[in-house]
Amino acid sequence: MEKNSTFKRAKGAYLKSINQVKYYDFISNSNILGHSFKKLTVNAKNNISSAWNITGNTIHHKNFKKLIENLCGNDYLLASSFSLMEFFSRFSAYAENMQIKLNAAGSNFKKWFDKNIIINEVKKFNKEADILDMAGFYIESGGNTSKIKEKIKTSGEYRILNYFWYPELTFDAFNSDIIILPEIYSGNFKYINILIKKKSRLFNDREIMLNSAESIPSLYISASLKNYFLIKNNENHQTVKLGWKNFTQVNRIFVYNKTDEGYMEIINFYKKNRILLNENAPYYNFLPIILDDNQKNYLSRIKS
Repeated sequence: MEKNSTFKRAKGAYLKSINQVKYYDFISNSNILGHSFKKLTVNAKNNISSAWNITGNTIHHKNFKKLIENLCGNDYLLASSFSLMEFFSRFSAYAENMQIKLNAAGSNFKKWFDKNIIINEVKKFNKEADILDMAGFYIESGGNTSKIKEKIKTSGEYRILNYFWYPELTFDAFNSDIIILPEIYSGNFKYINILIKKKSRLFNDREIMLNSAESIPSLYISASLKNYFLIKNNENHQTVKLGWKNFTQVNRIFVYNKTDEGYMEIINFYKKNRILLNENAPYYNFLPIILDDNQKNYLSRIKS
């Protein structure tokens, strides 16, 4: 493998280095349709002059909110954040002020949370909020929605479902206070969509924790809508079974099971085979749905 690889181009399942070497990119959940997917790039080009920086309740915002309403009903308000880290940083500051203890559930997610979110010591808590990593539950349950439902057991006054790394469009609210939608709802733009329950006690303080949905540029929302329906039309696509040692794969998502020991050796092994995997928590990797038969055959032949 090239040392200090610098990438100059992204296309399909690949990142291409300045030395023209192509690496499979399985790091981002938003890459489900591959990089520079033509129908998405055409959509962006067609809207770039009229919708690039337009915020407010545009036709795109209205259509996206209508989509979410069709999926979840009227119980939730659509909001946003500019990143997962921004949301949890704002929410942790709010929780500290309100003396709410945060419980991050899911071992891989907890590693991410503890590394990225600063939690100041609070001597006394009045309430608790449970943050559940739905991608972790998805893997543990083999993608079985009934088994996932069995894991939604919380003791705190508030429940937050983190679907950010969840590999499917379909999700369940489980009557939760806050729901972070999968990254694939964000149209390959680095922002996240969030739902907050209107009857939650957190709802009145939402502006402290969340941005309004209308604060996201119209172009991003337009791309998110296009992304949703393109993925929806390809939901029955069969992905490749990797069969890699010490990896657990459920449909598109796969994770190495021994991240505490020898993990970087595994990362470097796959880099030598032109495959980029997540080096950091929560360690989730994602196969796009655009892999052709030759690509699938190559990946299935790799043995660590």
